[in-house]
Amino acid sequence: MQQFMKKNFYGIASSIPVHQRSFFKYLYQQFVPLLQPPLKEKTVQLRYDITKSVIDMAKILCCRQYDHIELNEDEKSEKIESTGEEEFYLCKKWRNSRKGWFLVNQNGEDLSILINDSQNISKQELGILKRLTSYLFDQQQDSKQMEAAFLVRESEVEKTELLLRTDKEKKLRVLLHILGIPSRGVMKNCEKKTEQNKDGSENTEAENLHDQIVKKLCDDEKWLNYVLTLDNILKMVAIFMKIRTNTPVILMGETGCGKSCLIKFLSYAANVKLIAVDVHGGFGRDDLRQVMKDCNTQMSRDNEPEMWVFLDEVNTSPDIGWFKELICDRRLDGMKIHDQIKIIAACNPYRPRKIQNTDNINVNDPLSKWVYRVFPLCETMKEYVWFFGQLSALDEKQYIRGMVKELKEKFDKKSNVFKKIENSELTITESIVESQQFLRKHLANESI
Repeated sequence: MQQFMKKNFYGIASSIPVHQRSFFKYLYQQFVPLLQPPLKEKTVQLRYDITKSVIDMAKILCCRQYDHIELNEDEKSEKIESTGEEEFYLCKKWRNSRKGWFLVNQNGEDLSILINDSQNISKQELGILKRLTSYLFDQQQDSKQMEAAFLVRESEVEKTELLLRTDKEKKLRVLLHILGIPSRGVMKNCEKKTEQNKDGSENTEAENLHDQIVKKLCDDEKWLNYVLTLDNILKMVAIFMKIRTNTPVILMGETGCGKSCLIKFLSYAANVKLIAVDVHGGFGRDDLRQVMKDCNTQMSRDNEPEMWVFLDEVNTSPDIGWFKELICDRRLDGMKIHDQIKIIAACNPYRPRKIQNTDNINVNDPLSKWVYRVFPLCETMKEYVWFFGQLSALDEKQYIRGMVKELKEKFDKKSNVFKKIENSELTITESIVESQQFLRKHLANESI
């Protein structure tokens, strides 16, 4: 078996047992539906391509992502963790691939395929793919559609927004299929709508769960303007699959790149209770104990089958060893935590400022020379780090436009302020984008 692994999956064979276990669990999750109807009959024609694609993605998902950071020896000796230019590795591989990647949707009924550019695929093959898959994600086509949304006249903004909302709903429904979210049930943290069964008892699963999730994430004021990009979908799928294989998840990325929002959005999509914890410099073991105590209490009280704990900015606390025990070892004070409590962590990279301006450095404060006031991760935690990546120029523009919309909707629709923002929405967005670019250029020391 070892020889087989070294010959065919050398990267996995040389990794730690957690990654190896994750690799085989992911393959199992993807391959089992292929052997069951209706996929067993539908996928015969592309069985080899699907199998190879699933294995290739498993290799990427289950390797040590930290190895892909390009640091010199001096930077490594200083424990620098990032250059500031990293991308989410799976997204990077997808954009550089000329072939499609298959995802076996966990609903067991269909497939999804991710293509960087459908122009690289013959019409005949593309026709086959469209017949066999529930949705074909085309990166280039999606980007063109999003770019076109910024070129419309102000008078056509409302029509464009409706099209974007429809596209978001379509992507979200496909995401629910990929994750295998059941179609019946009641959404967490939402008011339960019940119907009566024939015997007079309450039927709490009468409403379609997918409809509830779509309504929450597409129409709710908090999530109305959240941009569901293809990169975000791929990140959510990767994180969800890691959680399902019981592998620690640590996301490293710059401030404002969307880590926290993505995890919260994913928790709603997965219909899982999420406890979000903002870690800070004074956050210690007693606080950690209280968080886990509250989680156990809620699980018992509400009969939750699963709960996620999201530890944000985990490396702002100097007691990083305690977080390592919880995140990587799944223990607290030496005691194993509940199997159904899943820990997700996010952190900012430990890296120096690009311009060493001595005026901004306090010799009595060792953290002042770093972009973020954080502490370096221990080696064990680096095994599970995923670089979240920077926002692309187009994604950033979409996020900024979403923020402008959110600001606009705080005013009465009849007010002059609302009308002025509405009439100049695209202009305001472009101006903020230019401001961001200016700040990055002239404030290279800071996190913009």
